[in-house]
Amino acid sequence: MQSQRTGWPTLFVCAAALAFSLVSAVAQVAGTDYREALDLLGAAHRGPPGPAALARLRAEMPVVLPKLEAALAGEQDPANRARLQLLLGKCYQWGGDLEQAIAANQAALSYDPGLVADFPEEGVSGLSAEGGLARCYYLKQDWEQVITWGLRRLARNPEANAIGALVGTARLKLGLAGRPPSDAMVLVRGAYLAVRPLERQGALLAPADVLAPRLGLSLSALADGTVRLSTSAAGGPALELTAGSLQAQLDGQPAVLPVAPEVVDGQLLVPLRFVAETFGHRVDWESTPRIAWSR
Repeated sequence: MQSQRTGWPTLFVCAAALAFSLVSAVAQVAGTDYREALDLLGAAHRGPPGPAALARLRAEMPVVLPKLEAALAGEQDPANRARLQLLLGKCYQWGGDLEQAIAANQAALSYDPGLVADFPEEGVSGLSAEGGLARCYYLKQDWEQVITWGLRRLARNPEANAIGALVGTARLKLGLAGRPPSDAMVLVRGAYLAVRPLERQGALLAPADVLAPRLGLSLSALADGTVRLSTSAAGGPALELTAGSLQAQLDGQPAVLPVAPEVVDGQLLVPLRFVAETFGHRVDWESTPRIAWSR
Protein backbone atom coordinates (compact mmCIF):
# COMPACT_ATOMS: atom_id res chain seq x y z
CA MET A 1 0.00 0.00 0.00
CA GLN A 2 2.86 2.33 0.82
CA SER A 3 4.34 1.81 -2.64
CA GLN A 4 0.95 2.59 -4.17
CA ARG A 5 0.66 5.79 -2.13
CA THR A 6 4.10 6.94 -3.22
CA GLY A 7 3.43 5.79 -6.80
CA TRP A 8 0.74 8.42 -7.46
CA PRO A 9 2.97 11.41 -6.70
CA THR A 10 5.70 9.81 -8.77
CA LEU A 11 3.28 9.27 -11.66
CA PHE A 12 2.06 12.85 -11.32
CA VAL A 13 5.63 14.18 -11.38
CA CYS A 14 6.43 12.07 -14.44
CA ALA A 15 3.29 13.24 -16.20
CA ALA A 16 4.09 16.86 -15.34
CA ALA A 17 7.63 16.41 -16.58
CA LEU A 18 6.35 14.89 -19.81
CA ALA A 19 3.87 17.73 -20.24
CA PHE A 20 6.63 20.26 -19.60
CA SER A 21 8.91 18.54 -22.08
CA LEU A 22 6.14 18.63 -24.72
CA VAL A 23 5.48 22.30 -24.09
CA SER A 24 9.21 23.00 -24.25
CA ALA A 25 9.50 21.03 -27.48
CA VAL A 26 6.64 22.98 -29.03
CA ALA A 27 8.21 26.26 -27.93
CA GLN A 28 11.57 25.12 -29.25
CA VAL A 29 10.10 24.13 -32.60
CA ALA A 30 8.35 27.47 -32.89
CA GLY A 31 11.58 29.29 -32.08
CA THR A 32 13.58 27.17 -34.51
CA ASP A 33 11.09 27.82 -37.29
CA TYR A 34 11.09 31.52 -36.55
CA ARG A 35 14.89 31.60 -36.62
CA GLU A 36 15.03 29.64 -39.86
CA ALA A 37 12.77 32.16 -41.59
CA LEU A 38 14.93 35.03 -40.32
CA ASP A 39 18.13 33.33 -41.40
CA LEU A 40 16.82 32.74 -44.91
CA LEU A 41 15.66 36.32 -45.27
CA GLY A 42 18.93 37.55 -43.83
CA ALA A 43 20.96 35.47 -46.28
CA ALA A 44 19.00 36.98 -49.15
CA HIS A 45 19.33 40.53 -47.85
CA ARG A 46 23.02 40.45 -46.98
CA GLY A 47 24.05 40.12 -50.62
CA PRO A 48 22.62 41.06 -54.00
CA PRO A 49 19.51 38.91 -54.57
CA GLY A 50 20.62 37.57 -57.93
CA PRO A 51 18.88 34.74 -59.78
CA ALA A 52 20.72 32.00 -57.87
CA ALA A 53 19.94 33.53 -54.47
CA LEU A 54 16.31 34.06 -55.38
CA ALA A 55 16.05 30.50 -56.67
CA ARG A 56 17.46 29.14 -53.40
CA LEU A 57 15.09 31.27 -51.39
CA ARG A 58 12.06 30.17 -53.39
CA ALA A 59 13.13 26.54 -53.06
CA GLU A 60 13.06 26.87 -49.26
CA MET A 61 9.65 28.54 -49.08
CA PRO A 62 7.55 25.34 -49.13
CA VAL A 63 9.33 24.37 -45.90
CA VAL A 64 9.70 27.75 -44.26
CA LEU A 65 6.24 29.19 -44.86
CA PRO A 66 4.25 26.45 -43.07
CA LYS A 67 6.61 26.67 -40.09
CA LEU A 68 6.28 30.42 -39.98
CA GLU A 69 2.49 30.06 -40.14
CA ALA A 70 2.71 27.60 -37.23
CA ALA A 71 4.77 30.06 -35.22
CA LEU A 72 2.16 32.73 -35.92
CA ALA A 73 -0.66 30.45 -34.80
CA GLY A 74 1.09 29.90 -31.47
CA GLU A 75 1.86 33.57 -30.84
CA GLN A 76 -0.56 35.60 -28.73
CA ASP A 77 1.25 38.90 -28.33
CA PRO A 78 -0.17 41.41 -30.89
CA ALA A 79 3.18 43.13 -31.47
CA ASN A 80 4.91 39.82 -32.17
CA ARG A 81 2.05 38.70 -34.40
CA ALA A 82 2.42 41.89 -36.42
CA ARG A 83 6.16 41.27 -36.85
CA LEU A 84 5.48 37.69 -37.90
CA GLN A 85 2.92 38.88 -40.45
CA LEU A 86 5.50 41.22 -41.96
CA LEU A 87 7.94 38.32 -42.22
CA LEU A 88 5.25 36.18 -43.82
CA GLY A 89 4.50 38.93 -46.29
CA LYS A 90 8.16 39.17 -47.26
CA CYS A 91 8.50 35.39 -47.60
CA TYR A 92 5.36 35.11 -49.72
CA GLN A 93 6.55 38.00 -51.88
CA TRP A 94 9.91 36.37 -52.46
CA GLY A 95 8.17 33.07 -53.08
CA GLY A 96 6.01 34.65 -55.77
CA ASP A 97 2.64 34.25 -54.01
CA LEU A 98 1.57 37.88 -54.17
CA GLU A 99 -2.00 37.32 -52.99
CA GLN A 100 -0.79 35.70 -49.76
CA ALA A 101 1.83 38.43 -49.39
CA ILE A 102 -0.85 41.09 -49.69
CA ALA A 103 -3.02 39.28 -47.14
CA ALA A 104 -0.13 39.04 -44.66
CA ASN A 105 0.72 42.73 -45.01
CA GLN A 106 -2.93 43.67 -44.61
CA ALA A 107 -3.04 41.61 -41.43
CA ALA A 108 0.06 43.37 -40.09
CA LEU A 109 -1.57 46.69 -40.98
CA SER A 110 -4.56 45.83 -38.80
CA TYR A 111 -2.29 45.49 -35.75
CA ASP A 112 -0.16 48.60 -36.19
CA PRO A 113 -0.22 50.68 -39.41
CA GLY A 114 3.04 52.42 -38.55
CA LEU A 115 5.04 49.36 -37.52
CA VAL A 116 8.50 49.00 -39.06
CA ALA A 117 10.24 45.73 -38.23
CA ASP A 118 14.03 45.49 -38.16
CA PHE A 119 16.09 42.34 -37.69
CA PRO A 120 19.66 43.73 -37.69
CA GLU A 121 21.42 40.44 -36.97
CA GLU A 122 19.87 38.95 -40.10
CA GLY A 123 20.43 42.02 -42.24
CA VAL A 124 16.68 42.51 -42.66
CA SER A 125 15.45 46.03 -42.03
CA GLY A 126 12.65 48.38 -42.90
CA LEU A 127 9.83 45.84 -43.23
CA SER A 128 6.54 47.75 -43.22
CA ALA A 129 3.02 46.79 -44.22
CA GLU A 130 2.51 49.83 -46.44
CA GLY A 131 5.86 49.38 -48.14
CA GLY A 132 5.19 45.66 -48.56
CA LEU A 133 1.84 46.36 -50.17
CA ALA A 134 3.39 48.92 -52.54
CA ARG A 135 5.98 46.35 -53.62
CA CYS A 136 3.42 43.59 -54.12
CA TYR A 137 1.16 45.79 -56.22
CA TYR A 138 4.18 46.93 -58.21
CA LEU A 139 4.90 43.29 -59.08
CA LYS A 140 1.23 42.90 -60.01
CA GLN A 141 1.49 46.12 -62.09
CA ASP A 142 -1.48 47.60 -60.26
CA TRP A 143 -0.17 51.15 -60.54
CA GLU A 144 -3.00 52.90 -58.70
CA GLN A 145 -2.49 50.71 -55.65
CA VAL A 146 1.26 51.29 -55.83
CA ILE A 147 0.64 55.04 -55.59
CA THR A 148 -1.94 54.63 -52.80
CA TRP A 149 0.24 52.53 -50.51
CA GLY A 150 3.51 54.11 -51.56
CA LEU A 151 2.31 57.59 -50.65
CA ARG A 152 1.08 56.34 -47.28
CA ARG A 153 4.52 54.92 -46.59
CA LEU A 154 6.24 58.12 -47.76
CA ALA A 155 3.97 60.17 -45.49
CA ARG A 156 5.43 58.27 -42.53
CA ASN A 157 8.98 58.17 -43.88
CA PRO A 158 9.83 60.69 -46.64
CA GLU A 159 13.28 59.11 -46.94
CA ALA A 160 11.93 55.73 -48.10
CA ASN A 161 13.68 56.22 -51.42
CA ALA A 162 12.97 52.77 -52.85
CA ILE A 163 9.24 53.28 -52.30
CA GLY A 164 9.49 56.74 -53.83
CA ALA A 165 11.00 55.19 -56.94
CA LEU A 166 8.09 52.74 -57.19
CA VAL A 167 5.59 55.59 -56.88
CA GLY A 168 7.43 57.57 -59.54
CA THR A 169 7.34 54.64 -61.95
CA ALA A 170 3.64 54.07 -61.27
CA ARG A 171 2.88 57.72 -61.97
CA LEU A 172 4.71 57.48 -65.29
CA LYS A 173 2.83 54.29 -66.19
CA LEU A 174 -0.48 56.03 -65.54
CA GLY A 175 0.54 59.17 -67.40
CA LEU A 176 0.29 61.27 -64.23
CA ALA A 177 3.74 62.81 -64.51
CA GLY A 178 3.31 66.10 -66.32
CA ARG A 179 6.93 66.28 -67.56
CA PRO A 180 9.49 63.54 -68.11
CA PRO A 181 12.00 63.52 -65.23
CA SER A 182 15.71 64.04 -65.69
CA ASP A 183 17.90 60.95 -65.62
CA ALA A 184 19.99 62.71 -62.97
CA MET A 185 19.73 61.84 -59.29
CA VAL A 186 19.95 64.13 -56.28
CA LEU A 187 21.85 63.08 -53.16
CA VAL A 188 21.19 65.27 -50.12
CA ARG A 189 23.01 64.62 -46.85
CA GLY A 190 23.88 61.07 -47.78
CA ALA A 191 20.48 59.89 -49.07
CA TYR A 192 18.82 60.13 -52.46
CA LEU A 193 15.65 62.13 -52.92
CA ALA A 194 12.63 59.92 -53.45
CA VAL A 195 11.84 61.65 -56.75
CA ARG A 196 13.88 62.45 -59.83
CA PRO A 197 14.42 66.15 -60.59
CA LEU A 198 13.42 68.04 -63.70
CA GLU A 199 16.13 69.57 -65.84
CA ARG A 200 15.67 73.04 -67.33
CA GLN A 201 18.38 75.06 -69.11
CA GLY A 202 21.12 73.15 -67.31
CA ALA A 203 19.51 73.56 -63.89
CA LEU A 204 17.85 70.86 -61.80
CA LEU A 205 14.48 71.50 -60.15
CA ALA A 206 13.24 69.44 -57.20
CA PRO A 207 9.90 69.53 -55.31
CA ALA A 208 10.08 72.14 -52.57
CA ASP A 209 8.15 69.98 -50.11
CA VAL A 210 10.62 67.11 -50.60
CA LEU A 211 13.78 69.21 -50.67
CA ALA A 212 13.04 71.52 -47.72
CA PRO A 213 13.05 68.97 -44.87
CA ARG A 214 16.16 67.32 -46.25
CA LEU A 215 17.97 70.67 -46.08
CA GLY A 216 16.59 71.37 -42.60
CA LEU A 217 14.30 74.14 -43.84
CA SER A 218 10.78 75.18 -42.99
CA LEU A 219 8.35 75.54 -45.88
CA SER A 220 5.25 77.73 -45.79
CA ALA A 221 2.80 78.49 -48.57
CA LEU A 222 1.91 82.11 -49.34
CA ALA A 223 -0.58 83.51 -51.83
CA ASP A 224 -0.43 83.19 -55.62
CA GLY A 225 1.85 80.16 -55.91
CA THR A 226 4.56 81.62 -53.68
CA VAL A 227 6.38 79.67 -50.97
CA ARG A 228 8.77 80.78 -48.25
CA LEU A 229 11.80 78.73 -47.26
CA SER A 230 13.52 79.58 -44.00
CA THR A 231 15.65 78.18 -41.21
CA SER A 232 14.77 77.93 -37.55
CA ALA A 233 17.93 79.80 -36.56
CA ALA A 234 17.48 83.41 -35.51
CA GLY A 235 18.64 85.76 -38.23
CA GLY A 236 18.80 82.99 -40.81
CA PRO A 237 17.90 83.74 -44.44
CA ALA A 238 14.34 83.61 -45.74
CA LEU A 239 13.71 82.95 -49.42
CA GLU A 240 10.43 83.48 -51.29
CA LEU A 241 9.88 81.78 -54.65
CA THR A 242 6.94 82.08 -57.05
CA ALA A 243 5.90 79.63 -59.74
CA GLY A 244 6.76 80.87 -63.23
CA SER A 245 8.84 83.82 -62.04
CA LEU A 246 12.59 84.40 -62.22
CA GLN A 247 12.25 87.04 -59.52
CA ALA A 248 12.70 85.89 -55.92
CA GLN A 249 12.89 87.66 -52.59
CA LEU A 250 15.84 86.93 -50.32
CA ASP A 251 15.45 88.60 -46.91
CA GLY A 252 13.14 91.12 -48.54
CA GLN A 253 15.64 91.98 -51.28
CA PRO A 254 15.20 91.06 -54.98
CA ALA A 255 17.14 88.07 -56.32
CA VAL A 256 17.23 86.54 -59.79
CA LEU A 257 16.84 82.80 -60.26
CA PRO A 258 18.66 80.82 -62.97
CA VAL A 259 15.39 79.19 -63.96
CA ALA A 260 11.79 79.79 -62.90
CA PRO A 261 10.06 77.41 -60.46
CA GLU A 262 7.39 75.19 -62.02
CA VAL A 263 4.22 73.54 -60.77
CA VAL A 264 4.06 69.88 -61.85
CA ASP A 265 1.31 67.55 -60.63
CA GLY A 266 0.43 69.99 -57.87
CA GLN A 267 4.01 70.29 -56.57
CA LEU A 268 6.17 73.40 -56.80
CA LEU A 269 9.60 72.50 -58.19
CA VAL A 270 12.41 74.90 -57.29
CA PRO A 271 16.02 75.36 -58.49
CA LEU A 272 18.06 72.91 -56.45
CA ARG A 273 21.46 74.59 -56.49
CA PHE A 274 20.13 78.10 -55.86
CA VAL A 275 18.06 77.00 -52.87
CA ALA A 276 20.77 74.79 -51.35
CA GLU A 277 23.56 77.35 -51.72
CA THR A 278 21.35 80.14 -50.39
CA PHE A 279 21.15 78.24 -47.11
CA GLY A 280 24.85 77.43 -46.93
CA HIS A 281 24.95 73.98 -48.52
CA ARG A 282 27.61 73.01 -51.01
CA VAL A 283 26.41 71.48 -54.28
CA ASP A 284 28.68 69.38 -56.52
CA TRP A 285 27.96 67.70 -59.84
CA GLU A 286 29.20 64.34 -61.07
CA SER A 287 28.63 63.74 -64.76
CA THR A 288 29.06 59.94 -64.73
CA PRO A 289 26.69 58.91 -63.28
CA ARG A 290 24.69 62.12 -63.36
CA ILE A 291 24.34 62.97 -59.67
CA ALA A 292 23.95 66.28 -57.88
CA TRP A 293 25.47 66.14 -54.40
CA SER A 294 24.34 68.53 -51.67
CA ARG A 295 26.31 68.54 -48.44
